[in-house]
Amino acid sequence: MLLSTHILAEATLICQRVAIIHHGRLLAIDSPSGLQRAIAQTNRVSLQVTALAGELRAELLSVKGVTAVSMLPPDRDGQLTVECQVDAAHGIEAAIARAVAARWDLHRLERQAPTLENIFLQYVADRPNGSEPA
Repeated sequence: MLLSTHILAEATLICQRVAIIHHGRLLAIDSPSGLQRAIAQTNRVSLQVTALAGELRAELLSVKGVTAVSMLPPDRDGQLTVECQVDAAHGIEAAIARAVAARWDLHRLERQAPTLENIFLQYVADRPNGSEPA
């Protein structure tokens, strides 16, 4: 059976194999979990911290394996919500937790595995007419 959908969360739940097609070109085909493993570098670590934004950003970027940091303005309790783009390195969460907790109050830390949606975006982003992924 072939199912064509843009509702990628549903495809993850019901499909055993997924094909990513962009501009008529097949870019990838595998199980949802196989594609997730293949794009492990799209992993993210989210955290909530009471800290000064500039200092926290610099500290997080100094952690080996953290490639990008984005932050929301502090909430009314002064907590920053931070999202770190990270490599697939084992133990990156512990390294982030150590770096943050040594200087500030760490309220929450969670690693998020890639979703089928961000895997799709990884394959098609900035690729004119389905050119090969980087």
